[in-house]
Amino acid sequence: MRTITRTSLAIPTVLALHTAACGDLAADSDGFASADAVDFRDTSDEADYECPGDIRCLGNSPWVGDYAFSNFPRFADTPKPDPYAGVTFEMTGATKIIDDVEEEVTLQVTDEGRLTAVRTVNQQEVSVEGTVFTFIVQPTGGGPSTTVELAIKTETTPSAGTYFDMPRYTVFTDVTPADTDTFPEDSERPGWYHVCPQADGTNKAIVLKNVRLRYSKQLAELVSDDQSVVLACERQALAKGATNLEVLPNSGWNVVTGSGIVNRHYGRDNYNALINAYRAYYSGDARTVQGTQVFFRDLAHNPPMFDQLDPSYLPPAPIVGSYNFVLESVYSTSGASCKSYTSAFPEGVHRNPTYSPPGLVFAEPTYEAWDDLNNCDDNTYDLDDHGEVASYVIEFVNPFGGGGSSS
Repeated sequence: MRTITRTSLAIPTVLALHTAACGDLAADSDGFASADAVDFRDTSDEADYECPGDIRCLGNSPWVGDYAFSNFPRFADTPKPDPYAGVTFEMTGATKIIDDVEEEVTLQVTDEGRLTAVRTVNQQEVSVEGTVFTFIVQPTGGGPSTTVELAIKTETTPSAGTYFDMPRYTVFTDVTPADTDTFPEDSERPGWYHVCPQADGTNKAIVLKNVRLRYSKQLAELVSDDQSVVLACERQALAKGATNLEVLPNSGWNVVTGSGIVNRHYGRDNYNALINAYRAYYSGDARTVQGTQVFFRDLAHNPPMFDQLDPSYLPPAPIVGSYNFVLESVYSTSGASCKSYTSAFPEGVHRNPTYSPPGLVFAEPTYEAWDDLNNCDDNTYDLDDHGEVASYVIEFVNPFGGGGSSS
């Protein structure tokens, strides 16, 4: 039996366990009700934590879940960079206790992100629960390498999907985080800490196949990589296309359902546009608001692979006026590309009240970037000419003009 040891956080450039504010809720809101705009940068005490070496630690979250272990090599001896390319992670092996004996296993993953462990001795597939992965972490700028471990404790799969259900995994690491409230220690296994943030409730990881996460400043994007998977925390923007809309970035061509085989392959670029839509990304950063409902329509396919403009989500109609879905923007791989200028909403609408009148004074200079976007509704272009994903909010429409108001 192996002895599990704790790894100190004093590992240069190893850990980027960021909280993700999850302010990018879609129609199936998971309860982060708040009318306040989320700070673009964490202003909590953890933001003052002095990170050893070049570690990116809690305090600068772009709300994607950009922890160092996002990029998970599928195979041993295949180094993969963390999202900021500060280190490489190379899996040196995986083991699992089977019938009280520690055995070597390899990793398999389905298109829908279900992990299984395969016994080396006889190629038998077994549950991935209890598998411990060992990594060599090597700073790309030079310096000594470090050994760290990840362990998958549990697997759960909800059963509410129309096409498929993404398995969820409780994942721990022996690297001590800066904030053990957000990333708490396992009560059953001292020295192991959650990889996904838990401060606002249970948050597990899903697996996106054949992709790798990288950053260009604050722009998060997935790139094709058939040697790795991405561990994405389920309550963050990176995972929500799969968990909320049942589309996959680089797999899912042949999803088996009770009604037959369907195609839920959304495409990497389209999925990147969807990440931007969840984050309200434009002008160099995410502009989302915690707790607001946002509704999405696929513009990349005909018929669309998802369309959340369901009238049942609208509030009851008032005596005068009406509530309706109003276009916020169309998102592409680079972020918001246009906004909706209408007679009812001449300044456009935004899920973040800072970017809608009367909040202009609080938004300079980024409001100007929002205000200068092209008109989505100028009848010159179809919406899909602007990008791949349209986002909508619910607004009160005043029949007498003078602008509407948020619901």
